[in-house]
Amino acid sequence: MTNSTVRNCTTCNLCFARNDSVFSVLTAEQLAELEDVKSYISYGDGELIFKERQRPFGIYIVQDGKVKISKYGFEGREYIVRFAKKGNIIGYRSFFNGEPYSCSATAISKTLVCFIPGDVILDLIRRNSELALQFMKYLAQDLKYAEKKSISIAQKPVRERVAESIIILKDIYGFEQNNTIVDVSLKRDEIASIAGTSRETVTRLLSEFNEEEILLLEGRKIRILDLPRLQAIANKSF
Repeated sequence: MTNSTVRNCTTCNLCFARNDSVFSVLTAEQLAELEDVKSYISYGDGELIFKERQRPFGIYIVQDGKVKISKYGFEGREYIVRFAKKGNIIGYRSFFNGEPYSCSATAISKTLVCFIPGDVILDLIRRNSELALQFMKYLAQDLKYAEKKSISIAQKPVRERVAESIIILKDIYGFEQNNTIVDVSLKRDEIASIAGTSRETVTRLLSEFNEEEILLLEGRKIRILDLPRLQAIANKSF
């Protein structure tokens, strides 16, 4: 059952998410074209935005909220590939490749996205070389992150990977306002799927970090008490 709903949205010229995205290079006329064709959709926490193996018909821009990009292994275990936040584009690689989605996108908070049909995107790229360059830069950043994560999983001990996973979440989503709590709520098995380990191992290591007064666990929230020590653990092997 889905709770997603199509809603009215502010104009693209006034959208704060646009300023943080590849679409910041569009002209006023091109932005007006997007106004006529985009869909603005809201999703609840835990709701699928798109599913692995589905055919893409366009791309999504996160207007507000938080999204995880993940896929499942043969044993049914989830692997989180990356996260997305306001201004990030999701689903674009599969669309440009002309292939089914290789991963699923799931809202991990109340999330608002804009959907832009594929034919509109391709037409804009043909007419705006700066937009094509922005997509290339965006892809390069994604590849850099994927390479860094692959090296980390291959070379770092699990304690360092768990520490690094928390640092990654902090870097992406920041802290709650005037706080030291990482501004995202995740289950232990989701943290495990970032670090490439088991839920039991994550639970044990988070408890150790808690006892060492590096972190304070508050339900699904994590308060970082000693960021320099956490960073030192995450970077110990490098």
